[in-house]
Amino acid sequence: MKRRKTKFNDSLKKQGPLCNHSIRAPHVRIVGSDGEQIGVKPTDVGIKIAKSQGLDLVMVSDKAKPPVCKIVDLNKFEYAQKKKEKAIEKNQRASRTVTKEIRFGVNIADNDLNVKANHIKKFFSDKYYVKVNIPVHGRQKLHFDNTYELFAKLENLLDNDTYEYVSKPSRQGNSLVSIIKPITK
Repeated sequence: MKRRKTKFNDSLKKQGPLCNHSIRAPHVRIVGSDGEQIGVKPTDVGIKIAKSQGLDLVMVSDKAKPPVCKIVDLNKFEYAQKKKEKAIEKNQRASRTVTKEIRFGVNIADNDLNVKANHIKKFFSDKYYVKVNIPVHGRQKLHFDNTYELFAKLENLLDNDTYEYVSKPSRQGNSLVSIIKPITK
């Protein structure tokens, strides 16, 4: 009777590095627990060497010819791998830039514009990029140059030495859009 592949059988496969009898290569390059090269040996011999030391034979690189295996404690090896992955993920999270968006219309009052400028300053203090979006609707499209004047007012409210442009103010569809970032010292 043929055995069918099912999701259940696939989920039983162990995740993580191959170790001991899971290694299917006939010959492997073995690195000792102290880091010294033992050499290319049959997989069974490598497993026996590892078991004699009370450790496991773990595949480190399956792309090499022959595959590279190391004699280590499997639990410690997996723990170290997870720790490295978390450190890499943490560094990637720290290097991401977050963009906040501020939108306001062409007919915004001066006091409301001051409030928006204060929001932008707060975002700069938190090291966020800010996307300024000024949408134009209906008849306002006839006087699109008013958006540039409004943006100039906003620039006057912000300190020129606290930010720099990622993208200069430009027309994108029916909006004036610009991305600015804080200057880090």
